[in-house]
Amino acid sequence: MACPQFKVVVLGDFMAGKTSLVNRFTRASFDPDILNTVGLDFQVKKVRASQDPVKLELWDTAGDPRFRSLIPQYVSEADALLVVYDITNLESFATARRWVLDLEDLAPSALLALVGTKVDRGSARAVSKEEAQIFSEAKKMIFAETSAKTGENVDALFEELSELLPGHLRPAPRRMEEPSQNSERRRCCFFHMA
Repeated sequence: MACPQFKVVVLGDFMAGKTSLVNRFTRASFDPDILNTVGLDFQVKKVRASQDPVKLELWDTAGDPRFRSLIPQYVSEADALLVVYDITNLESFATARRWVLDLEDLAPSALLALVGTKVDRGSARAVSKEEAQIFSEAKKMIFAETSAKTGENVDALFEELSELLPGHLRPAPRRMEEPSQNSERRRCCFFHMA
């Protein structure tokens, strides 16, 4: 029997820790001097959860605003979306909240997760765990706080995704109607914001 494969897109602000999160999970490594993702990076890892193994296709997107216009084409067919923010950066959490609101329209059937990074830097925390939990619960999202540096909660996050994805049924794609002028403006402004 073929191993089911799921597309997981990782989104978030520039320097939020997306690539470090993916590398910790796929390579069990952490590089403090990692280069920023340009455009998109792609990795695959097989995960054995309590059910049969699954393959996760991890699409690591660039946080640089220059590349945001590419994001809609990657998220539309995603099975899961990880919206990443840095717990030491309040603006990255504000950006994550905006991502979630837009993703509800762009990928309404995808499994969503809100992921705080850099918990190893707890003394510099700017976003409370409670605030992030309240937001994720209101949006019915998976929530995790992680550290790519120490590995804290990284495997647990992806194991939870691997458990939930096989049972998460994607409804048939909706027929896309011509966007109104207002919705197009909103999407344009979001994906090109600084």
